[in-house]
Amino acid sequence: MKINVRILLITFIVVVLVSAASTLIYYSLTNKILHTQQSKALLNSANDFIFALQQSLGDVDNDLNKILSGNTDPAVLNLESTNIDFTFILQDDSLIVENSFSLRDDIYLNIKSGILRQFLLDNPNVIYKLKGLTNGKKLYYGKVITPEYLDELAKRIRAEIALIVDKSPYNFSNYTQNNQYLLSIV
Repeated sequence: MKINVRILLITFIVVVLVSAASTLIYYSLTNKILHTQQSKALLNSANDFIFALQQSLGDVDNDLNKILSGNTDPAVLNLESTNIDFTFILQDDSLIVENSFSLRDDIYLNIKSGILRQFLLDNPNVIYKLKGLTNGKKLYYGKVITPEYLDELAKRIRAEIALIVDKSPYNFSNYTQNNQYLLSIV
């Protein structure tokens, strides 16, 4: 009887040790594999984001070149059928020429200030570019980062996007789905 109890105890201890070791190995390998896959997916999404953003901004540049090649007055541009959201002419390196501001109808910007620095502070959701004009003035143009624009980019890169300004979300893609995660982003 004593031998049977010892054999049973030894068998039980071996089973427990083998089970514990295999559980530990399984979870460590699973965690490592999941971490690797998540890193790869994040890297792919980041690369896709860069490509999609560059392509979108390239479309903005192409549209501006088409408009300007038509000998159109840069002070009065029709942006409705383009990828450009806004344009304005800068005078003396800081003053926005008042009658030169063109804005698409579906875009809202704070344009109260006539100074470039204040415009950029009031509108942190713009991507702006600069083009020198032949008369020495500077034409600023660009894209406004709206929830719709983020939705479009999110579909192209197969990931969610948030625009963070001063450590808080300013805009994010798929508002109805991601609104529930807003507190975890902050």
